[in-house]
Amino acid sequence: IDQDLFDKRLTASLTVFDVHYDNLIGYGQVATCSVNQIFGCYYNVDRAHSYGVEQALRFGLIPDQLQLHTSYTFQIAQDDKTHLALLRRPQHQGMVSLVYSGIERVEIEPRLYLTGHRADSYWDDASFSAIRTRLAPYARFDLRTSYKLTDSVTAYLRAENLTNAHYQDVYNYGITGRAVYLGAKASW
Repeated sequence: IDQDLFDKRLTASLTVFDVHYDNLIGYGQVATCSVNQIFGCYYNVDRAHSYGVEQALRFGLIPDQLQLHTSYTFQIAQDDKTHLALLRRPQHQGMVSLVYSGIERVEIEPRLYLTGHRADSYWDDASFSAIRTRLAPYARFDLRTSYKLTDSVTAYLRAENLTNAHYQDVYNYGITGRAVYLGAKASW
């Protein structure tokens, strides 16, 4: 459901989802991995189920110059047989950003991502088995800018993880620290 309010100054979106999977392929540390697959293996989740709600808001704080964007997802994703959470799928995830477009052809967007706990697994050498664990929640701050060179070409600069947050998307694997990307997009 998408709804415009207040002369289209506010757009609210709500999505309810309920997805059933047959023969879902996953990757991680599970009991079926052999000893020489210490980094994980592909495995089959016979049946899985994911359901939840997603919401998004776009609010024009200053018309045609400054917008507030938010999104939030609540999701339950689990193996139907074991009733365990599917790996690396957060139950709570959100984003908040401000989009400034008050300079012609320029867009600047600071963006904050918030991600909740996620299940994961790792190989335990002592017991020769896969151990389930929880990854800690994290917040990451990015900055996106773009300049429209022509009607079909846009240059962009994207800086990710500006606060150099330390977090894991996969157990025991770090992520990049601060990173900067420069590029161009063309459409035709």
